[in-house]
Amino acid sequence: MNPRPFSNWQRWTTDVPQMGPADHDRLRRHLIASGIVIVLGTARFSRADFIRTLTAAGEVQNGTGTTLSKEDLPPPPFAIDDTSIYERQGVLTSIALATSRRRGFVLVFENAADFRAFAIGAYIANQQVIILEFPAD
Repeated sequence: MNPRPFSNWQRWTTDVPQMGPADHDRLRRHLIASGIVIVLGTARFSRADFIRTLTAAGEVQNGTGTTLSKEDLPPPPFAIDDTSIYERQGVLTSIALATSRRRGFVLVFENAADFRAFAIGAYIANQQVIILEFPAD
C-alpha cells in the first residue's frame, strides 16, 4: 500500500523564545533520519546560526546507545537558505539527489506564498516533512 501524499507532514508555528533544546533536538533527529524541514518566515534571530545548528554533523547513536562509526553515519543534512532565489530545476535536482541518498535537508522561504509559488510540494509529498513557520512580527 502506498502512503497517502502529505500524510507524513507536520506543521509547527513557533518563535525562537518558544523553541527549547528539546525542539532543536527533535528537528536534528528528524533531519538525520532523512527528514525535510521547510522554514517559512523570518525569525527574530540569526537564521544562519539556526541552520548551522540543525545541519551540523554531530555524534549519532544507534538504538543501543553506542556511537556509530563514521562509515555508518548518514550524510549530514544540508540547507538551501533563501530557496526562492535559486533556479527551480536546480533545487528539484538537489531534492531528488538528497531523497535518493536518504539525506535530510532544510529549505528556507521568506513566506508561505514563496513556497507555494515554487511548486515543490508534489516532489516531497511522500516524505517526512516538518514545516516550521515563524509568524510575522
